[in-house]
Amino acid sequence: MLAVSVRATSGRFVAGKLQHFLGRGRLGFTSALGAPTTSRQWWFASGEKGAGVDEELVVFNPTEIDQSVSIAFLTGSAEALLREPLILTVPAGRVTTLSTSSLPAITNGRYGILISSVTGDFISSNDDTATEFVVVEQIVSRTSENKTGTSVILGAPSGSPSRVWTSPSGLTVGEVGSIVVANTTSLDTTVRVSTIGPAGAAPIVGLEQVVLKAASVISIAIPPSIAQLQILIESETEVVVQREFSRGHQLYGLSGVLALPYRSQQVATSK
Repeated sequence: MLAVSVRATSGRFVAGKLQHFLGRGRLGFTSALGAPTTSRQWWFASGEKGAGVDEELVVFNPTEIDQSVSIAFLTGSAEALLREPLILTVPAGRVTTLSTSSLPAITNGRYGILISSVTGDFISSNDDTATEFVVVEQIVSRTSENKTGTSVILGAPSGSPSRVWTSPSGLTVGEVGSIVVANTTSLDTTVRVSTIGPAGAAPIVGLEQVVLKAASVISIAIPPSIAQLQILIESETEVVVQREFSRGHQLYGLSGVLALPYRSQQVATSK
């Protein structure tokens, strides 16, 4: 596994990556932005374990010192967040991977993931003045017979969980789409999904009050009739939101992208 750290001696820049998939029934390219900074926390809304699903977490430590991270899974049990998490050591300047599919403690189904940098005393680090932390990506491969679809997603960094998220671009007609929402707190909440039009936010019928348990994940199917519109997701607690859709062109698997969080704590006023 290869990771690259690019640093400017002056000025600012934007960096991305272009990957070419070959083998295991895969063929094609994918592009994505790189991480502009390291973070002490990384969130993933759409973890999954099941037949034909291979999930891997990739942790890159670009610093000159070894680092430890804790990995917690949002499985719907608030008490599970208080248990001793899985600890992973990442050597300086190296990449460490974890295959979550092989962990017996995780049952089949959906879950969220939280990766946190920890101190030498195995306490989550809240010191943002620390030199640097880590970067984490999630790789999910779905296989059926001789076909494989792989998606690579950069996590949501520290400070991303929000009560309001938006997915600004719609889906192509004919594609299957859903919104995956992870509750990052130990409190039950409700989620409202709306579309954005000329008159502002309009709640989608049937998705005005979707119950989401503490520390759990829910996948919400988006009706094809509004799939091309901008979507607004509002919650009573802080959540992380990811949009998933089929790859199209008769390709197997799903593609995923994080929605965009509102930095404001205010929920949209259109009810």
